[in-house]
Amino acid sequence: MRRLVALLLALCGSACGPAAIRPVAPSCSPCATSLVFHNDTSATFRLVRIEVSLDGEVGFRRADDHLLPKERQLPLAENLELAPGEHTLEVVLGFRGAGTGVFSYLAGYSFTVRSSHRFAARGARLLRVHAFERAAGKLEDRLAVRFEEEARGGR
Repeated sequence: MRRLVALLLALCGSACGPAAIRPVAPSCSPCATSLVFHNDTSATFRLVRIEVSLDGEVGFRRADDHLLPKERQLPLAENLELAPGEHTLEVVLGFRGAGTGVFSYLAGYSFTVRSSHRFAARGARLLRVHAFERAAGKLEDRLAVRFEEEARGGR
């Protein structure tokens, strides 16, 4: 967990997580997990906040419009050495409506999406977090999160 916090602190540039972190056994290197966030929403929604927690410890937090990338992909962490077993990844995303002309009223709307995913640390893995937009339904119900796991390195 120390490596997780060190990597995530380097990415967010500030103290995002608690000081007391459990050490990771050296034998866990085959359990390296990388986390990547993908923003697959339309221009109707602008990402203004992202918070990612692993096993209840906040490891990544950004809430400044200028710090959040305009790109659609944001690497959260690479090669986290996780203890073998079950882990929970929690994501809280904040969006603000965006629109111009007759749709300028959207700027007054804000949306929060919360989701979690349990996964097993077994071998090297890539975990993708996708924020996406459903095509139908009320505006406030369109945003959702999907998690994808992929084994890396043949394990």
